[in-house]
Amino acid sequence: MSGIICDNAMEKDNKYTVVLDALSSFNSKASLLTEQFVNLRDTLAIPNFMSIINDMDQQYLKIAPLGNILPNIDLELLESPILKLTREANIAISGLTVPSDINIFASLVLSETSDWLKQINPSIYFTKPIEDALGLFPLDQQNSAIFKISEFAVQSNFAKIAEISTLAESSLLNLELDNLGEGIGINFEAKTGINDNLFSVSDCYLNLFKSFRSSPVQVTEIGPSLLKLTPIEYFNEVDLCQLISVDMPSTRAVDYARNKIFTENQIGLQQYLPRVNSDLLRLWDGAKKALESDNPDKIRHFSISIRELFTHLLHIVAPDSAIEKWTSDEKYFHKGMPTREARLMYICRDIDNGDFHKFVIKDVSATLEFLNLFQEGTHSIRSQMTSKQLMAIKSRAESTLRYIIEIAT
Repeated sequence: MSGIICDNAMEKDNKYTVVLDALSSFNSKASLLTEQFVNLRDTLAIPNFMSIINDMDQQYLKIAPLGNILPNIDLELLESPILKLTREANIAISGLTVPSDINIFASLVLSETSDWLKQINPSIYFTKPIEDALGLFPLDQQNSAIFKISEFAVQSNFAKIAEISTLAESSLLNLELDNLGEGIGINFEAKTGINDNLFSVSDCYLNLFKSFRSSPVQVTEIGPSLLKLTPIEYFNEVDLCQLISVDMPSTRAVDYARNKIFTENQIGLQQYLPRVNSDLLRLWDGAKKALESDNPDKIRHFSISIRELFTHLLHIVAPDSAIEKWTSDEKYFHKGMPTREARLMYICRDIDNGDFHKFVIKDVSATLEFLNLFQEGTHSIRSQMTSKQLMAIKSRAESTLRYIIEIAT
């Protein structure tokens, strides 16, 4: 990990803490402000609200572009290719956070402002419709006010993306690739597979965010929900690899992110699985119970159950008949049956971004191949795992399930 301009590991963490605290503070204020907006009751509150919006704009300038506040890293000296890819991804994200680009994105998402605001504070999805608050603005002020609110929504979403992606980078500081998986006792073959998957996911993650700079309209095609979930998927991949490799105390920011993602997964899957198919909720409950049991073989049982859930979900949202109508390309079939890649490409068919397709395929594959380690039971994995390791395995699988459902629906 040479090349990071810090004197020691504690200083590295401290430098990231400063960055993450700044992003977290902005995001917390944005969440509260979004809630205030939804609860606007009359036009008398509008001037004060718009004043706060303008103040948030000034606060945003202190953290954007993200590259100005990230700890210094000499990319040429980095020994970890994965950390290098992650920093390059964060530089790409930083390039999207400059005011001129935010202005472009705000123009593109004007008609979808409500959807972008909902990602800042998901709880407002269950309360008063945002459109009611937008309707309070006088007609002669609506255009300018809605654009400003749209700009705020884009700023806040990219600030959240930056926060989660920076957390992933900070976690990689404590990950020595030579020790990958040693915390659970995997063998060399399994370690190589996890390393290859992490590299592939990191590379696709970088290319996805680079693609938005050359084609900003693709941000609107992917939408705010999937944009938010993409860095969460990447963080989960990095965090899981770190937790199964080294025994180090977590930072406050990482623990908070884990718990928040865990909670959002529970709420999201509880809502969305029955909408896809009522039997999926039963399979999910069975997988959770397996992991929560005292059975010494519980991780393998969980892996088998959750993989079955993945299989059923993919076959429901991407059935054979639909794929056969969509394509006849032989590369998407094996022995006459659609491949997993075909099903994933099918659910991504309405999103015109090849880099997003590649990320989804690599991300889902990495999750399933990790579960394979426990399902097969051939890698001498330790039977006793820490609660954080178990939670990370569960969170990784559940987050990816949620990701697939969001894309498909």
